[in-house]
Amino acid sequence: MNTRERILSHSFNLFMKRGYTSVNISHILKDLNISRGGFYHHFKNKEEVLKEVMEKYYIDQLNYLTEIVESARNFQDIIKGIEKLAVNQMDVFINIQEERPNHYYLMFEAMKLFPEMKEFVSRWYVESVKKLNSFIEKCVESGEIRSDIEPSMLSIQIITQVEGLFLMSHLVSENIGKDEVFHVFNKIYNNVKYAS
Repeated sequence: MNTRERILSHSFNLFMKRGYTSVNISHILKDLNISRGGFYHHFKNKEEVLKEVMEKYYIDQLNYLTEIVESARNFQDIIKGIEKLAVNQMDVFINIQEERPNHYYLMFEAMKLFPEMKEFVSRWYVESVKKLNSFIEKCVESGEIRSDIEPSMLSIQIITQVEGLFLMSHLVSENIGKDEVFHVFNKIYNNVKYAS
């Protein structure tokens, strides 16, 4: 891992543990054995680190979900892609050296500091529901999904299911594991598809 990646990874851990405002550059450098000059060679300031952390750990994941919908051939591809995304995200947050870190706090802190990020995330949710809705309409027309399913409601259910699993993984004492993720999305798929 190069120096820039090490700074991002370590900063992400610190931001998750302490919150962005409680971390300063000295905290970031302490365990990395990097000089201030080394830090400033890669980043102008702590805000730039936060922007890149958000890009890497949040925005890239939102973009990946868009790619899942755009590349899917059928509804099952969407379910499998979302399962993979959810499990990958759970792995990222499990690897943080903190008991049940809350990525929502960090996301809201970043959106408060950077209005353009809030605008992007808001626009992404609206567009994602529209794209997913359009795709589900095609699946209903093709007969893959039952005709009594309301595409707009199923679109919202899928997006909120992903968010809900993350939220629960932060709030409940029992760990939500990969098996539960697979079960949830397989249940959605089996409930909406036409019986073979």
